[in-house]
Amino acid sequence: MHGLSDRQFLVFLLQFTVLLAAARALGGLARRLGQPSVMGEVIAGVVLGPTVLGHVLPGVEGFVFPKDPRQGGLLELLSWIGMILLMLRTGIDTDVSRWRTLKGPALLASLCGIAVPFAVGVGTGLVVPLDLVGRGGRPLFAAFLATAMSISAVKVIAKILLDLNLTRRDVGIVIIGASVLDDTVGWVLLAIVIRVAKTGAVAFGSVAGTLAATAGFGVFALLVIRPLAGRAIRWLEREGRLEHGTTSAVLVLTLACASLTQALGIHAIFGAFVAGLIVGQSPRIKEGTLGSIDSMVMGVFAPVFFAYSGLNVEVLALPAWPVTALVLGGAIVGKILGAGLGARLGGMRPREALAVGVGVSARGSTELVVARIGMDLGVLAAPMYALIVLVPIVTSLATPILLRWALRGVPLGADEAQRFAEEAAERRSVIRRRGTKILVPTSGEPHALQALRLAAPLGLQPGATLVGLVVTGPGGAAPRRGSPPAEEIAAQAEAVARALEVPDFHASVVAAPSVDEAVTAEAARDYDLVFLGLNRRRALSHRLLRALLASGSCDVVVVRAGATPETFRRIVLPVTGIAPSRAAAELAFAYARQTRARLHLLHVVEAEASSGGRVRTELRLLGARMLEQLVARGRREGVDVRCRLASSRFPGRVILDEAVEERADLILLGATPRFVAGRAFLGAMTDSILARAPCAVAIYTGGVRPEALRATAPEPEPEGDRETAS
Repeated sequence: MHGLSDRQFLVFLLQFTVLLAAARALGGLARRLGQPSVMGEVIAGVVLGPTVLGHVLPGVEGFVFPKDPRQGGLLELLSWIGMILLMLRTGIDTDVSRWRTLKGPALLASLCGIAVPFAVGVGTGLVVPLDLVGRGGRPLFAAFLATAMSISAVKVIAKILLDLNLTRRDVGIVIIGASVLDDTVGWVLLAIVIRVAKTGAVAFGSVAGTLAATAGFGVFALLVIRPLAGRAIRWLEREGRLEHGTTSAVLVLTLACASLTQALGIHAIFGAFVAGLIVGQSPRIKEGTLGSIDSMVMGVFAPVFFAYSGLNVEVLALPAWPVTALVLGGAIVGKILGAGLGARLGGMRPREALAVGVGVSARGSTELVVARIGMDLGVLAAPMYALIVLVPIVTSLATPILLRWALRGVPLGADEAQRFAEEAAERRSVIRRRGTKILVPTSGEPHALQALRLAAPLGLQPGATLVGLVVTGPGGAAPRRGSPPAEEIAAQAEAVARALEVPDFHASVVAAPSVDEAVTAEAARDYDLVFLGLNRRRALSHRLLRALLASGSCDVVVVRAGATPETFRRIVLPVTGIAPSRAAAELAFAYARQTRARLHLLHVVEAEASSGGRVRTELRLLGARMLEQLVARGRREGVDVRCRLASSRFPGRVILDEAVEERADLILLGATPRFVAGRAFLGAMTDSILARAPCAVAIYTGGVRPEALRATAPEPEPEGDRETAS
């Protein structure tokens, strides 16, 4: 077997270049005109194919897109990779939790959406002129036409839904679910029709085997692939030692699932879609990983796939317009009526059911495969082949327009609105509610253990990872003079995490000449938060705190221990409008949700800043509104929240008095750090609270730009301050 010739490789590079450039250009033009980019991408293929370029510049079209099966196979392989990656992206965006309530409409939409257009296709095949019927007779021709009319194209539908931002709406979830079922059933129908065309008989055993393989793979993916993939992704995200490791793991998972389903005779796209569902349920997947996948899929492979889909269309070879109108109308209207009826029977509102019918009416590569096979077997005449190939082009262009029209003015359902509001709140959150990655350096001292106890409830959130880091000296020397061995410190941290029932806790012992370098290097491995336990004496001048703040890799929570029980029950939360204060509030609410702690919110209006009567009134109104919003949030999340609005020239004194009056065991506040005289300066009020508080204190030092900290060079560190976090 010979490899590619230089010419074949050159032509492939030209094809890739021309298709990608044209698809992106026309896709961008479509977006500027208010249409989904898939419309422009499909048109790009039509323009570069025999319909336009082949008639205007046949020599150029013949050179770039020669009628060479091997050359065409390279481009087809590229488009298939794009299709697989597109299904991965669609699966990631699909809300699996909604399928439990929407599986009925999706199933009925699929069943009716196959049955009605199949019947329309059979009827159409029995009345079209005989010169369009190939070998095998009219019944076999009608079966091929009915199969082509009844299937959907989940790849095209997925891209349309992504373009229209509908993948997380209920109607989008039903459309995706129905189209996945359609695509699976479509391949079974195609296998039956091919079998009949070749042998004249139906192999029911093969059909049953395909259905059994589909169900078996679903069970295997749920029970085996999903937990293994989740552990692998958590390990990669926790260790962070392999560059782009999570992205590589996602692609390996996708290709493995696609290969398995292809080998089972289902289809590679089904495996890729299931891989996307698995990845989408992993809370540890970071935005950077999703962004890498998105850039690759939506920026390169998906546009090439859709341009390739339009490349082989020859509009000028179509049959007479009455036949063309009959087949196109039957394919579109039959699918809309059938799937829409099924969705309506499943309980969806009329306009939503219509949108489901419109959404699943898009056709794609399966239609092209049916046409190609029908042509190769001689079942379809050349004009009929061109007409069937035209169906996915027309539906790909019409579906986005019709879908927008069908959903215009349709309000969100109550469940949808609540879900979208929760998702929007989560996106605005500084602290992730899923997959939070937390680091707690520890030397076994009370402050470090208190920091671990404050961080532990965050480790109870879905997909969270909590890492306790013990740094030893070279050769495994004890972290500090007189401290226990590192293994004992790690075991102590594990015991605390076990007592607090943290599901994913990992104690790590590393040997390093510098504690600061070891902790900052670990924190740079994609952590969200570092909880740093420091003593009262030199908390803000601590070398490690300055190193973490200067690195800017994640936010830092400074914890100074107090005489408190293992769980904080009464927390005083001073609130202001600055970003660190909002982050501290999120931390307090996250802690209270898990521990049932009571939050006492306090907003102090400084009297000097409100000397004017009108200004004083405005500031008090703003403070009252902020407290009301936080109290309302507490009610929604089931958190016991009290609040107080006060005025004083000395807010720090009010906060300390409030802690005494409320018998608080933790004061949690936010502050923006700066370097002043070689130490992290958090403000005079924060310094005073840290030094004089009768209970534990936690300071969320978020919302700072690292370059602002680096701009002020800290003074040289005294030799005596080379202690680890305590």
